[in-house]
Amino acid sequence: MLHAHHYALAFAPSTLPPVPAYETHYYPQVVDHFHGDGQEAARKWPQRYLYADTYWGSRGALSNGCKGPILFYTGNEGPIPAFWGSNGFMQQVLAPKLGALLVFAEERYYGPPHAQPEGGGGFHFLSTEQARRRSCHLNPSPTSELLSGRF
Repeated sequence: MLHAHHYALAFAPSTLPPVPAYETHYYPQVVDHFHGDGQEAARKWPQRYLYADTYWGSRGALSNGCKGPILFYTGNEGPIPAFWGSNGFMQQVLAPKLGALLVFAEERYYGPPHAQPEGGGGFHFLSTEQARRRSCHLNPSPTSELLSGRF
């Protein structure tokens, strides 16, 4: 049985690796995943995401040939670099232990560039449904590019 003092010793700050450095990229994200048609459906905004492949593949490839698992962090109410700097468990414990790729996506309206439609308004795009759909669209982009060796 793992007791509280064992947990504290297992994850003591002095034994943790440093938070890995990230690269910043932008993905051409769809403005409205549900209500657009024709020209409106083609509107895009640059969604910022951060990633680090420091530990990716360090534990050996998965059975499907992927270099390792992908840990995906969905953005919150703020610029994504602030969450990168405060999420040590994913970066210093899980990623090294699993040999994982880290991908952090920024939610719209919180970091540059602000993805607010021309003329203001548009906060109906900041819904749970829209955010979930953005994650589905973003997820394949960095991973497929990394898998193909373009980064």
